[in-house]
Amino acid sequence: MNRATSLLISFVFGVLVFNPAIASYDVATDPDRLTGTFGSDQGQPLTLGIWVKKTDWTATGAYNMMLSEDFLDLNSSLATYNGNTVDHIRAISIDSGAATASAQKTFSSASVHDSTWVCVVGVFTSDTDRKIYIKDSTQTASNTTSTIVAAILDSITVGSAANGNAPTLGLIAEAAIWSVALSTSDIDAYCGRTVTALKASCVNQVNLLGYWPLDTDQTTHTDQSGNGGPSLTEQSAIPFDADHPTTTGCAIAPLAKEYLQRQVVP
Repeated sequence: MNRATSLLISFVFGVLVFNPAIASYDVATDPDRLTGTFGSDQGQPLTLGIWVKKTDWTATGAYNMMLSEDFLDLNSSLATYNGNTVDHIRAISIDSGAATASAQKTFSSASVHDSTWVCVVGVFTSDTDRKIYIKDSTQTASNTTSTIVAAILDSITVGSAANGNAPTLGLIAEAAIWSVALSTSDIDAYCGRTVTALKASCVNQVNLLGYWPLDTDQTTHTDQSGNGGPSLTEQSAIPFDADHPTTTGCAIAPLAKEYLQRQVVP
């Protein structure tokens, strides 16, 4: 009997530095962000995944990633957001009238995640079911408030809100969007709960709408999902940093690997 095997390869690349705290940079008038547009409208269920590193999580409220109807405002959107009064992260649903509902998870202790990479996953199952995960599936919170978000989402923003407000101050990497509510096992694989984190292209790849590692110094970041997602373009020059979360890629496509592993060859 022959058994198919796969090779796991570890990658450590650079990362984009969003809104560095330097005196010559005015984040209020020129926020750093990446934007892209899907070729078709998306609706729930959806999952937004991203890795964030901040020197001080309480320094300012910020949107890390948003999927919205357009880039004009925040109406009709789903997003992950970190607060500015306590160490917490939210999965936020915003309807067409700007009404919001959010699942909020507070960090276990003050400043425990300052200057460290944090995996953030927002799972939006429906208008009455949203969850936020920090680092792994065990650190989670949910919310069931009804907030209607129409299935007309196509605009992706990484690093701020869709209209450029509330930018992230820090590092961002490994952005991904799935067309399903990720399972807890998939979340743990993406966040690396017990082993090295998997690249999003190795996590539920069949439902992966887009994946952007943000690990190269360029103005346009092509989709790495293998499913034909859009590119993300820098809206202003974003500094590049060598720091990046350690992730593990799969040498062959996950679906092909699963198929091969199930084959029994005489």
